Amino acid sequence: MDKFDAALALALLVGIILTGQLVSLIGPNGPDTLRYAIWVMGYGGAIVAAWAAWIRHHDFQAPGSDEENVWDLDDGDGTDAEH
Repeated sequence: MDKFDAALALALLVGIILTGQLVSLIGPNGPDTLRYAIWVMGYGGAIVAAWAAWIRHHDFQAPGSDEENVWDLDDGDGTDAEH
């Protein structure tokens, strides 16, 4: 784990803890919509940050595959347009 991974993990941990603390500050009698919005924004932001930092840069291909775009529909993939 390098410095970037450690810093991102700390930021995500702080984001999750901060989300819980904000909801606690509002309290159980606070507006439900605001509490739900804080949960969604807090955890959603943590998930988006983790995706952008760790998962987005990976190249998911089969071993030995030389194709650049495996989702290209112009290669005769057996769609209904050919039948």
